[in-house]
Amino acid sequence: MVRISVTVHPGSSRRKLTIRPDGVHLYTSAKPIEGRANREAMELFADYFSVSKSSVSLFRGDHSKKKVFEIDADRSKVMGSIDPALADTFATFIREV
Repeated sequence: MVRISVTVHPGSSRRKLTIRPDGVHLYTSAKPIEGRANREAMELFADYFSVSKSSVSLFRGDHSKKKVFEIDADRSKVMGSIDPALADTFATFIREV
């Protein structure tokens, strides 16, 4: 299992995941109302890392833009989904538990 620190940007025009030196940013089209943006963020992670939706959960940050998600997959599976050019940057925001 791994934990990924993320900044979520709800209400965006496009759904996407970006990896930058300042962090992992997840853009959702859902508004932060009644957990909709959190649910969409978990769906995006499941799609991006090719895991089931039930394998992704919100560990910390229910009402914050700064969140920590848990993915029930080993680190190598998660890292294998990342562009090799971004792997070193991404590795700083992921922890194995």
